[in-house]
Formats: sequence, structure tokens, C-alpha cells
Amino acid sequence: MLHRAPSPKKKSGIRPPSTHRNAEHRAFIRRYACLISNADCRGHLVQCCHVREGTDGWLGGKPSDYWCWPGCFHHHDEQHRIGEKSFQAKYRIDLKAVALDLARKSPVQATREAVAEYEARHG
Repeated sequence: MLHRAPSPKKKSGIRPPSTHRNAEHRAFIRRYACLISNADCRGHLVQCCHVREGTDGWLGGKPSDYWCWPGCFHHHDEQHRIGEKSFQAKYRIDLKAVALDLARKSPVQATREAVAEYEARHG
């Protein structure tokens, strides 16, 4: 069974999409080095960075944890400052592909199941 965070009800009465949350998967992501790994990292700790564009995120809310990639503070901040499309073009990476690949390797069965469910729906 998938573990999903309850969706809070908005004032409008519309619930945002439910999302997969798992602290163990986020810890797994943080064990990796920064995806970009260059001099700008300067010893910053690795954070769990969420991919927002084209995922199950919603305005004001984070996407599911299976959309995470490892990034230091500098690169996580840059992702938000310049936008995901510009960030991916600058570093020639596909954040969604990286996040899904890591989620498939996750030690958390619920995360692997959530990704399999997503891929079955979206091809």
C-alpha cells in the first residue's frame, strides 16, 4: 500500500493532488553528492531538491518525494532563482529523469511502487 500525505483542504474547497512523502527516501537522496558537483558546492550539505515542472506538484506545494534529486544549497537555490528549464539547459541535465532513476533505486518499497504506478499511468 502506498503511503500518501493527506491532502489539506484549501479555502476554495478544492484539494491539491495527494503526494508521496517518505523521510527514508529523502535521506537516501541526501547520501549522494550534489548532482552538479563543481567548485560552487564549497562543502555545502546536500539537500533533497524537488523537481516541480511536469510533476505532481501544485501551486504552493511540493511534488512527491520521488521527484527528488541531490543538490547542494548553492545549486538548489540556483534551480529556483533561474528556473528549472534554464537550470537544466545550463548543466545539460534532465532533472525528471535523474529523480525517477533514483526513485527506482530507492531502498523504500513504497517509493518504488509509487514510481511504478506513475510510469504505468504516464508511459
